Amino acid sequence: MNPKLVLTLLSLLMLGVFITPVQSAPGRAAAIGSPVVIMDFNVTLEPGVWHGWFVADSSANQTYLVEVTPLEPSVDGACIERYLVQPEYNGESWADVLRIMIPAFMPPLAVNVRVLAVKTRPR
Repeated sequence: MNPKLVLTLLSLLMLGVFITPVQSAPGRAAAIGSPVVIMDFNVTLEPGVWHGWFVADSSANQTYLVEVTPLEPSVDGACIERYLVQPEYNGESWADVLRIMIPAFMPPLAVNVRVLAVKTRPR
């Protein structure tokens, strides 16, 4: 082995410098795969309704990205008031559920919903 390379690696180890393939912020899970589309559907959101859809069995090693895209022009100020993926218990098991809501004063809104899943390393 090259002596210069050995000395460089030993120096880095003594200084506490380590090269890692994935770096993430402290306290955040690191992605270990590419996003995969797991849901893609069209729906009309009714105003003020806290809509919900089953996504998958709950897992601490799964992160979701949600895209909600209007399918048609809407009134000025139309928006998604809230959306999230949260674990919910149905009395027997935990499931990740997507929830979406538009404001109560808006007309119904036709949208496309896409959910992408990303596997993460355990914390």
